[in-house]
Amino acid sequence: MEKSSNKSFENFPATYIYLDDLKEIMITLSDTCERVWLDTGEYKNVKLDEIDDLVDELGKERFEDIYVKAFDPYISVDLRPFNIRVYIAEDNILERGVVEKIREIVNRNRRKFFGEAIKWLAGVPAIAAGVALVEGEFELGWVMMALTLLMTYPVVKYQMTNKVIVLTKNKENRAPFVKRNKDELLVALVSATAGAIISFVLIKYFGQA
Repeated sequence: MEKSSNKSFENFPATYIYLDDLKEIMITLSDTCERVWLDTGEYKNVKLDEIDDLVDELGKERFEDIYVKAFDPYISVDLRPFNIRVYIAEDNILERGVVEKIREIVNRNRRKFFGEAIKWLAGVPAIAAGVALVEGEFELGWVMMALTLLMTYPVVKYQMTNKVIVLTKNKENRAPFVKRNKDELLVALVSATAGAIISFVLIKYFGQA
């Protein structure tokens, strides 16, 4: 009986991964490991030079779960909608270097607005409710609490959308900006509207500082 020595690294942001990024991940692994392939859906043991054929077979705009596996040394990269997880066999400089290179590739197209928008939507109405209640403006406080509850739906809905999107096209063929960022733009619009409403109400009740 042997104890598993696999180390897990999971510290990647919400991001888009294009086909050329996926190929670069496999090339990076090939530079260090003897054997590299990926599994997705019904397709197993897909080599680097077979990826374009895989895309034609799938006929989809994006992959579902992607599992890239490399051996000698063992390194695996799980690209799933809710996270990216990298396993390495040994916690050494060589394999950590591979992880950092993969992180660099993943971070290129990170959805930077995601975290800040979520914090804004979740926090501002609740803070405004607290301020109003402390100031004795109970009616305003209840309004802000109601707004906090209303904010719950877009926040939860956005958090449940794919955080990691692996596309079957190269970056140069990516969709237009609006289509590609429709979720972020929706959250931005809701955030701006909520901010305007809160600012207006606070100024109306408490006056300008």
